[in-house]
Amino acid sequence: MLDYTFIREFIFFINNSHNSSGPTEKETLIFATRCGIGKHELGYVEVLLFEAAFITHKPSCIENRFVNLTPGVLTPAGKNALLLNQRLLEVD
Repeated sequence: MLDYTFIREFIFFINNSHNSSGPTEKETLIFATRCGIGKHELGYVEVLLFEAAFITHKPSCIENRFVNLTPGVLTPAGKNALLLNQRLLEVD
């Protein structure tokens, strides 16, 4: 089951990265761990966001393990989703 709260927070995390190419793998793993998300679930979330064209990098899957968990940066579609989410939060 997907953790939609984590996905929203993960998009905010990617957007707030100070690195022009997005957060590093170490930063990403630390963030996910603090949110109670393991590497495997993080890999699925990154694949989902990549397939939805929200992020620029897709992790590799080797023998049922995800590697290179660096999400890249938000695409224009990812930034639009972020803005829409912020507007919805303002209305609530």
